[in-house]
Amino acid sequence: MYKIEPMLPSDILSLDWINLDETSESFPFSYYLYYLINYSEDCIIIPSLLEYETSFTYKRDIYGYMIGKLEEKDGVISAHASAVSVAPSYRRNRFGKMCMDVMEKSGDVYNAYFADLYVREGNTTAIEFYKKLGYVTYRKVFNYYVDGAEENALDMRKSLKMDKDKVYMARGVDIQASKLR
Repeated sequence: MYKIEPMLPSDILSLDWINLDETSESFPFSYYLYYLINYSEDCIIIPSLLEYETSFTYKRDIYGYMIGKLEEKDGVISAHASAVSVAPSYRRNRFGKMCMDVMEKSGDVYNAYFADLYVREGNTTAIEFYKKLGYVTYRKVFNYYVDGAEENALDMRKSLKMDKDKVYMARGVDIQASKLR
């Protein structure tokens, strides 16, 4: 049995082992803390039900997490998944889908028109996963990832309840990452 809980600052210390494989993005502590401070309602974990004492705190294993945020641009609200990751040994348990479902439902509650995310163009496993959830490629973002070798991202979207006519699913124009800001 598993449950979804809000992410707490102490949970950040348990995320490292989830991000150890090459398909998961790793971020500095400050990145996670920024999301917890500014968008805490959109940061969730799927934890182990067991806790154990370490030398400095109580710690628990976390099987998956998602950090996200609601955004508003030009009067259009969207739900953005900034990071979704599941520990390699717990993949295929639908934890990623559970995290995405929470984000999409939150978007519906706040009248978001679509949910979106960026994924590495070369991460075909993740792209196929998101396609199965109903996401489509909105546009390509050139040179989005610059951590060593430059790599493009796919900006993927899924219409939510507010977008009954699927207006925000139409293909957008490819863009350079430098033009996003």
